[in-house]
Amino acid sequence: MNEQQAQAFKQDKAGYAFSRSFSQPTLYTINLNGQKSAFYTLETIPDEAPAIEISKPKEYTEIRLGEPQRVSLQAKLSDDYGIREANMIATVAKGTGEAVKFREEKMKLNLSGNSRSYSINQTLDLQKLGMSFGDELYFYLQAWDNHRGYTRSETFLCRLKTLPS
Repeated sequence: MNEQQAQAFKQDKAGYAFSRSFSQPTLYTINLNGQKSAFYTLETIPDEAPAIEISKPKEYTEIRLGEPQRVSLQAKLSDDYGIREANMIATVAKGTGEAVKFREEKMKLNLSGNSRSYSINQTLDLQKLGMSFGDELYFYLQAWDNHRGYTRSETFLCRLKTLPS
């Protein structure tokens, strides 16, 4: 702030308050009853994009005949401004060759924690997603923070292995 941008403080029950957003570092002084304070520096900290860390499953998971058709999803989401929204985009690929059909679905995540750091621990039931042996599931997680940040994870693949021919 500079001399031309004088800002008034507002009195409340706890004392005086002042609120303004800053995008760059600046110097300021406080003028109280005609007395100016020393100059103070106001530093700004840039917003970071949300962080997504997936610990399970591996980037490529193959499920064989006889194994449960479920995949455990464990991840952590964090952000300096707090997570506003997060979900999974899941695409099921059915069929082979030119007959492959894709179906995309946005899935809600079971978030537990506070707005700045969430843990995800849920099971994906591949049968409930309409998958059968030979099908593939591609998915990624995405998150938005309470400011302007967005990020998405790498794409993960879960494949229901077919019997050898």
